[in-house]
Amino acid sequence: MTIKYLIAAQDGRFLSGCLIVAAVLFGTGVAGMVLRRSLFSVFISLAVAVQAIILAATAFSGIHGTWSGQVLSLFVLVVTAVQGCLLLAFAFAITRRPCTEDKVESEHLAGSAGLASNDETTPANAASEVSDE
Repeated sequence: MTIKYLIAAQDGRFLSGCLIVAAVLFGTGVAGMVLRRSLFSVFISLAVAVQAIILAATAFSGIHGTWSGQVLSLFVLVVTAVQGCLLLAFAFAITRRPCTEDKVESEHLAGSAGLASNDETTPANAASEVSDE
């Protein structure tokens, strides 16, 4: 065998190993996003899935000898850092104002916010009722 084929075989094993690890990380991240109810756990699981994407892009970039995957990984890493900052800001907002961190209850509260039923008396209706009497 020539050196060229030995290097190609090593690159193939490197790529397959990186892709297996990336697939396991991505599966773990997706499972965490689907199975967890806490918003913090969902954000952490999303970060794990993004790290799997970074690993796969960097592995492909290393195999092909280009910088494109590594530059893409750098941009994705910046987006992940912004996500971490937002998670930290969200954690501070939760601790300042005691409320639920359950995403089902949060969606329910967000969906029902601002909906007034017809049987309730609003200030505008109350003023018209007073003037009618």
